[in-house]
Amino acid sequence: MHEQPFIHRAPCEALTSLQQLLDMEGIKLQIRARIQTVEYAVGLVAAGLGIALIPAIPALLEQADIVFRPLHDIELKRTVGLAMPLGNSPTAQQKQLMELCKLNLGA
Repeated sequence: MHEQPFIHRAPCEALTSLQQLLDMEGIKLQIRARIQTVEYAVGLVAAGLGIALIPAIPALLEQADIVFRPLHDIELKRTVGLAMPLGNSPTAQQKQLMELCKLNLGA
């Protein structure tokens, strides 16, 4: 990845972790664009502007105009939150979703 043209997407927790590792190894990215959305990053990669750190979302993996390569020897995590209106009682579906989240977190 050293001196490769790179699409910097922020906010991105995984990119922050990756950047720390790259800094420790002395690997410098050549930032070509600073953007905010995954969709825009994919479009810029498809246009040949550079490489980008993209989550392995099935719909994105099916894109025919770009190639996905997994990063090995690095564990990147993504935190996803459940946002609900303050003051409203959760619906039955929201309660069920909260229980599923607890099960997946091992709580």
